[in-house]
Amino acid sequence: MDLDRLFLMKDLAISFFVTAIFTALVRFTALKLGWIHRLNPRDERISGPHFRTVAMGGGLGIFMGIVTTAIMIEHDHVLRTVLGLATIALLLGLYDDLKNCRPLAKSIVQTLLGVVTLFFGIKVQGLPIWLSIPITVLGIVGLMNAVNILDNMDGIVNGLMIIAMLGYAGIGIATQNNSVTSLSLIIAGACLGFWIYNKPPASIFMGDAGSMLLGYLLAVVGILATFGNYPNLVGQLGAPLLIAGIFIANTTFVTLWRKTHGLPITFWCLEHSLNYRLIAFVGKSAWRVNLFFYIAQTFISTLALISIFAPLLLSLLLLLIGITGLFWASWRLWQVTPESVAR
Repeated sequence: MDLDRLFLMKDLAISFFVTAIFTALVRFTALKLGWIHRLNPRDERISGPHFRTVAMGGGLGIFMGIVTTAIMIEHDHVLRTVLGLATIALLLGLYDDLKNCRPLAKSIVQTLLGVVTLFFGIKVQGLPIWLSIPITVLGIVGLMNAVNILDNMDGIVNGLMIIAMLGYAGIGIATQNNSVTSLSLIIAGACLGFWIYNKPPASIFMGDAGSMLLGYLLAVVGILATFGNYPNLVGQLGAPLLIAGIFIANTTFVTLWRKTHGLPITFWCLEHSLNYRLIAFVGKSAWRVNLFFYIAQTFISTLALISIFAPLLLSLLLLLIGITGLFWASWRLWQVTPESVAR
């Protein structure tokens, strides 16, 4: 068993090195072609300046790293199916990067992708079919947008994805779900390979191509994680959901803030996001904000993993602690005025 786990760690290592190489090539090409990001001066006042030109197209580096690794290690058909569908998410994001796709059109494509995913047998387990189908589709659409919304600060999404995927890999090992374990480690390795270029201050951004890709993969890995062998339904449904909790909490926060302040849901403003509200407490340092979020993600991922092995009532208690913690943090940050962050 130890040798099997060691072999699986090779998936992460290969994905890391391959993605790091592809990302360097993508950045070089983007700079040559002039595909760069021009930061809004107001945004720089909030998060700090970038001291070098920031390339776009990082999502392509992540995608090529994941796909190349999958081809090299020749894993099962589930991996190939997921990556084939993830290509659609990548292309949607890439189109949005280049042409600014309308929100309605984007939502339609995301919904269709969720429906197509169902046809390949990927849907939430442990629930009646009439409930599993809409939750699967809404989960895919919701998390694709959730990752996109949170991708607003150097290193934040990649760091959270690394920790989340390691959590899902732990679930895969604990529940004997080899597909989830392997896929999670490959994604974690790819995010780590990209993170070395995207950590503050970033030299390349993933763009919508990367956020749509990772959002889809986060949703599908979470759904596939419900296929494992669990001792109770609370762990089966709650643990995978809790690992994605920060992404869900941030999207819920942003949506409620905009609705209660009479703003369109699609209205874009950095200060509406949880990570930028945190600046009021930790200062204008992307590293401090990243570290806080990484610790929080590690904490809730640990709670999720423990809940799998715990008795039913303890499992429920651990999940409630995680959810309550996210709710409390969100409520505290709700009290922060956007103006205080921007100053």
